[in-house]
This record gives sequence, structure tokens and C-alpha cells, in this order.
Amino acid sequence: MKASIRSNQTLVKQFREERELDIYFLVDASSSMVFGSTDKLKNEYAAEFVASLAHFILRVGDNVGLVMFNDNVVHNLPAANGSNQFYMLLRGLVDPSLYGGGYNLEEAIRFIIRSVQKKGLLIIVSDFIGLRAGWEKILRLATGKFDVIGVMVRDPRDRELPRGVGQVMISDPYTGKTMLVNPDEVGPAYENYVKRYEAMVEAGFAASKADLIKLATDKSFIKPVINYFRRRELIFSS
Repeated sequence: MKASIRSNQTLVKQFREERELDIYFLVDASSSMVFGSTDKLKNEYAAEFVASLAHFILRVGDNVGLVMFNDNVVHNLPAANGSNQFYMLLRGLVDPSLYGGGYNLEEAIRFIIRSVQKKGLLIIVSDFIGLRAGWEKILRLATGKFDVIGVMVRDPRDRELPRGVGQVMISDPYTGKTMLVNPDEVGPAYENYVKRYEAMVEAGFAASKADLIKLATDKSFIKPVINYFRRRELIFSS
């Protein structure tokens, strides 16, 4: 408990040292987020992360907004402050009717650019599965207006298939198409593809001068997030 309190205090301190901004969470609510091989689905883990960080941000007096999307924007909560704003944000995050469907990050970013007039901080929370060609161009438009942080949320099965279990049925989260595969045979190629895909996402963020935090649902997000803001503080103070 004491360690958790110290971690929370450290995170609040890091945000106090940021300039005062409107902070928007752009949260992936597509079908691929409604998946989990651990005790939390990706969307549950993401919701817990967003709620925790939003609570800290509101405590230090900044404004928080929430936009949720699949292939369309499904929820828009403009940035504001106060305890009521936190409960409004929670209501969106836990509403099951908002989850499922396709994935269009590019259109969601366009929506943010059009609808938010004030410069601020944009935190994109997604597994980034299903990016379309040219997504980096839209991200660069966002970094021209906002300070952008990407938060990649992945389940262990997104990165590695189980071994020694025989044939398994896998499905496309967006189309529903299924395929029977042997992980022992296709696993190495799959894992190599995932590594290259994640490297592509990292490169896209780096080229856009945006940061990317990688989280896994079988590990706590507290330490990686605190470490990120500590590094950020060092960069800004150097």
C-alpha cells in the first residue's frame, strides 16, 4: 500500500511539472480491444489506465476530455474539470454499448483536430491493430497542434501464440472470419510479423515527434508510466 501511495504521489508530481493543458484521451473502442487472455480484456485494462491517469490530472487542476472511437467516433466528452467530469468520463469508459466494431484511428484524429480548438496534450490509447496506409500523415497533423503520446495496449496473445496445444481457432476481430491453425507451425512467422508491425508503429510515432509507451495487460501500467514521465522531465529540464 505504501509503495502504491508513493507511486501515485510521484505521478502527480510529474504532472504538476508539465505546463497546464487541456488533456484529451483518444480511446480505441474497436472489436480488437474486446479481447483478453489474462484477467483483463484490453479495453478493461485501457479503461483502468485512463481512469487512473485522469484522476491524477484532475487532482492537479487540469482539464480532461475523452473521445472514444471504432470506425467512427462513438463518444465525445469535451475537456473540463471537477469531480463530475471524472464520473462522466467513467460512465463512457464502462459503457458496453460503446465497444465493438471496426477501427479508424485516422478519422478519429481528424475529429480531434477539427473539434478541439485549444492546443493541449493528446493521449492515444489503442492496440494499434488495423492501421491504414498513410496513418503517419494524419498523426503528423495532430503533432502540429497537440503534444501527442501514444499508449499501446497489448495482450500477451497479441505477441505470442501458445505452444503445444494442438490446433486452435483464430478469428479476425473486424471481419469475424476464422481460421484453424497450428501455433507450433505458424507461431514463429506470426511473432516475427508482430515485431515488425510494432516497430513500424514505433517508427511512425518517432517520425512524427510523438512518444509511445508500450503496455501489456499481464503487467501493471504504473511503473512504465512513471518511468516515462521521469524521462520526459529529464528531457524538458536539460
